[in-house]
Amino acid sequence: MASEDETPAAISVPFGKLPSAYTRYVRLDEEEDLRRLRETCRGDEYIQHFRGQTSRQDYDRTRAILRELPCGFTTIDVLPELCGLPVCDLVLGYLAALRPSAIRITGGEVHTDAMQWRVTVLVDKDDKVERIYQEVSIGFGCGYDMGNLLDEFKGGRPASAFSGGAIMDTAALSRADFE
Repeated sequence: MASEDETPAAISVPFGKLPSAYTRYVRLDEEEDLRRLRETCRGDEYIQHFRGQTSRQDYDRTRAILRELPCGFTTIDVLPELCGLPVCDLVLGYLAALRPSAIRITGGEVHTDAMQWRVTVLVDKDDKVERIYQEVSIGFGCGYDMGNLLDEFKGGRPASAFSGGAIMDTAALSRADFE
């Protein structure tokens, strides 16, 4: 635990008898977290490892570097070249390249049941692809903050910090002891 003069950026507090997959994420200083994240993302400490030729030995180094990054979750748009096409096996062939954990095709109705690596295909009333996005793990922490920084770096509005909330693994409910 940090001393009084060393305030941690975030703490994870277990929810009583709930399985360890359930934690409450509390951010003590959102603006400071965002400032640190902004500095890290503007730097090149990590990306420098990937310049130049790659070889088999680089795979292990890549995995090691990416594993040490803190991670969060977000969605990213993928395969924009498929927009406007009717949903067909050609589209499925390209979706396979994303190695999805699941594929969801919908006219816009989605639940907030995040599933890492799932691909969602939004279609119009004529069953043509409007948008494709994938739910992903993202380096350097909170996906909300990373999305805001992306907008900021591209010249949009200044990023504002996420104020925290509950992060849960809903599958862990079956293992919960509520008594």
